[in-house]
Amino acid sequence: MSTPRSDSTVTRRTALGGLGASGLGLAFASRGVSAQDVDLAAHPVVGLWQEVAGGPDAAVMPWLFSIFHGDGTYQSWNGLDSGAALGIWRSTGEGTVELLCIYQDTDPTTTSEVAGTATFRIALALDGDALAGSGTLDVRAPDGSSLLELPDFPWVATRVTFDHNPATGSTVSATPEATPTS
Repeated sequence: MSTPRSDSTVTRRTALGGLGASGLGLAFASRGVSAQDVDLAAHPVVGLWQEVAGGPDAAVMPWLFSIFHGDGTYQSWNGLDSGAALGIWRSTGEGTVELLCIYQDTDPTTTSEVAGTATFRIALALDGDALAGSGTLDVRAPDGSSLLELPDFPWVATRVTFDHNPATGSTVSATPEATPTS
């Protein structure tokens, strides 16, 4: 028995793309936000930040650099030990964002990668050129098994500008004023 083949011009890729777009539309609609209302490029978090790695009390590699892009993507560089993180961010208010970023390394204390992922999910609030908040760190082995979970992981950063940059000293404030709002 043979199954008749349809001559439809809709490809699997087109169908999946349509489902993805409709899912995005439903996500915006369920939050009461239309796609036109979200202008990530104009959000004040967009730019280059000098971040305290591991919170304000970090002893080793005390800072790194992060970029919040105007399209909702994020990247961070922490030197050769833990390398780069890639992520996404979304606005949760005029001066607040939610960040999700992932490193492909489970141990930042070694000089080579240790397979697995370190995933951060953090709520952040802006106060001028200070950015601070806290969230969770979830470290997983390559097979997906949990290696470490840390709640209330601190995140502190200061905006890098031509006037405040590492060439003129650390831009990171020891006690930022920003407080996350959920």
